[in-house]
Parts: sequence; structure tokens; C-alpha cells
Amino acid sequence: MCEVTTILQVASIAFTAIGGIQQASAARATGRFNQQVAENNKIISDQRAADALLRGEEAEAASRRGTAQQIGSQKVAFGAGNISLGSGTPQDVIAGTATIGELNALTIRNNARRESIGFTQQGQNFRSEGELAAFEGKSKSQGTLLTTAGSVANKWYTFNQGSAAPTTTGTTGPTGLPQSPVTDTSRFTNPFGIN
Repeated sequence: MCEVTTILQVASIAFTAIGGIQQASAARATGRFNQQVAENNKIISDQRAADALLRGEEAEAASRRGTAQQIGSQKVAFGAGNISLGSGTPQDVIAGTATIGELNALTIRNNARRESIGFTQQGQNFRSEGELAAFEGKSKSQGTLLTTAGSVANKWYTFNQGSAAPTTTGTTGPTGLPQSPVTDTSRFTNPFGIN
């Protein structure tokens, strides 16, 4: 019977150690996985930032072409009306159209840059989240290993003492209701001789 108890205690110690190592490994793997997901998200954000700039350049060029067409239409209309383009109202109208067209083109460029900056910042945030996930996984892994080491050490100490850990028993108070468990220390000697 003693051999069976010994085998069970040793097995308990081994399973505690193995379980702790597996938990630590899983925590680290989860951290690495989350870091890779965040890195992939950063890559996508960087691609979106580049796309925003490209779309902005195309929209800006299209806006400039539209303005040029509008100015051309205005010149044709003034010419068809036999109105001189060299001075006065026609020149003011064409200059106003050119100014508003340029403002629109610059607004498109600015908006595209802002959108790109937003995606770039989002990508940097993803990278930071990934680094944090890896750190958390490593920290949880180390914490689990330390906890497991303490548990294994406690079980090993108890095993080498040849007795189980102190047991707890419940007591009842004057009303008959259960009170908090107290440690049964009857097996331990008092080294100080104090009762």
C-alpha cells in the first residue's frame, strides 16, 4: 500500500510539472500568435496607407483635368458670345474657376495624405499591440513556470517529509453554524515551548 501511495505522489508531482510546462508553452505560443496577427494587420494598414496616397494622386489629377475642361468650356462660351477673353469679367471668371479648381485639387491631396497618415498610425498601433502580446505571453509563461516550480517544490517537500500537508477541519461556533476552517497542527511540535 505504501508503494502505491508513493507512486501516486510521484505521479502527482510529475503531472504538475508537465501541466505547468504545457501551460507555459501555450501562453508563449498564444503571445507569438497574437503578435503575428498584429504584424499582419500592420502590413494591411501600410498597404492601405499607400493605396490612399495613390487614390489621392489619381483624384487630384482628375480634379485638375476637370478644372481645365471647365475653363476650356468657359473660353468657348465666351468666344461664341464674341466676348473678349483678355480683360474684364471673362478673365475674372476664368481666374476664379482656376483658383477654385486648384483649391479642390489641394484639398483632395490633403485628405489623401491625412487618410494615409491614419492608416500608418493604425499600423504602428498594431505593431505595438503585437509587441505587447508577445511580452504578455512571455510573462505569463514565466509566471506559470514559477508557480509550477513552487507547487512541485511544495509537493516534493511534503513527499520527502513522509506525511501529507496539514489538513483542515471545519468547526462550529456557539450557534452551531460552521466557522472558517482551522489548520490541524497537532502533528507539529512547537519549537519555542509556548502553548
